[in-house]
Amino acid sequence: MSFSPPYKCNILTSKRKTVSISIEKNGTVTIRAPYRINGRHLDDILAAKKEWILRKIENMKTREEKASKMARNLNENDLKELKNKARVTLERKTFEIAQKYNFSYGKIRLSSARRRWGSCSSKNNLSFNWKIIFAPDTVIDYLVAHEIAHTIHKNHQKSFWTLVEELHPDHKKSRKWLKENAHIIDI
Repeated sequence: MSFSPPYKCNILTSKRKTVSISIEKNGTVTIRAPYRINGRHLDDILAAKKEWILRKIENMKTREEKASKMARNLNENDLKELKNKARVTLERKTFEIAQKYNFSYGKIRLSSARRRWGSCSSKNNLSFNWKIIFAPDTVIDYLVAHEIAHTIHKNHQKSFWTLVEELHPDHKKSRKWLKENAHIIDI
């Protein structure tokens, strides 16, 4: 790559056919590209996407500042109250969906996972990241629907997504919101 971008850039090559660009939480630009991509072609792609990349990095910095400010304003008592609110909300929503669709699940626990919003064990125990409480209600509903669906389908195949759609018809919008805003609510 002869183009020298004004930001930190990682290039990852693999057996893929397309190029993707993502902005990491720390502002680093990650480019995923096919093994045999031409350096000049990669330069052209980066040049064409320069404004988009710079705008995304700036948005990321602004969001990080807001999240950092919010985190500094929380004390232990606030955190305890938020975690309790998360537990009550997630238990209620899980119970309501499970009852309405006749699903069963094991225990519910809260976590502070760095990379996951939820999980479903082989025994159908559900785990939710308590920080989801900062998301809009519809996003929380999506997360609950997603994990409840895993009590039936332990994978992300078509049948799983069909069930998620039945449980939460607006799941694509909620999933997109979570993907775009996860770093804001990661305290």
